[in-house]
Amino acid sequence: MGTVAAAKRELSERADKAFRALILESTKRVVMRTPVKTGALMGNWNIAAGEPDRSADEAKTDKSGTTVILAAAGLQAPVGDKVYLTNSLPYALPIEAGHGGRPPGVMVGMVAAEMAVIARQVAREVKNGL
Repeated sequence: MGTVAAAKRELSERADKAFRALILESTKRVVMRTPVKTGALMGNWNIAAGEPDRSADEAKTDKSGTTVILAAAGLQAPVGDKVYLTNSLPYALPIEAGHGGRPPGVMVGMVAAEMAVIARQVAREVKNGL
């Protein structure tokens, strides 16, 4: 009986690790694809579990993306919980749609298209104990 409980615990821990790694990697990719002029667009990415954080503040800047990446790394969300990465600045959607001379889907769309690849990468890393 102890072996089954240990296996269950191990699988649960691996699932949690994989979920957190998927959240972190996808957040990094979105943020690093965010164009930077003043840092406001990058600084207004918000990550939250359960309910989206729709706050926006033009004065909130981050030219490196460190703030939201650290927030993603520390996010406490159980496997299967809804996790939201939002940017509520009024020009975030137009930039994602291709305004400003960039291709459409440059931030979120590209990462959404890569999710299967990201998931396989995360699964390999978790399997190999990375």
